[in-house]
Amino acid sequence: MRKLLILCLVLLASPAMGQAICTERDKFVLKLKDNYKETRQVIALVSNGHILEVFVSPSGDWTMLVTQPNGTACVISTGEAWEALPEIKHGTNL
Repeated sequence: MRKLLILCLVLLASPAMGQAICTERDKFVLKLKDNYKETRQVIALVSNGHILEVFVSPSGDWTMLVTQPNGTACVISTGEAWEALPEIKHGTNL
């Protein structure tokens, strides 16, 4: 099923981006929510002004997006078995 999403996103991708899987961020977020039940779990500002987000489903599938200031988002990675771990206190063993 994930391969079908990637194929659909490739068809929607901006021609200027070549092989990259990029489109409007809102389109990605809607597809991830509707098709995979993925919701945003992580957000961070990247040093170049882009936004990094990780969307995760209840089953642990995940998608990592980077969004440019103009609103164009690109999938940079996908995977499975996402696990949120508790914070490790300094001075404790892993």
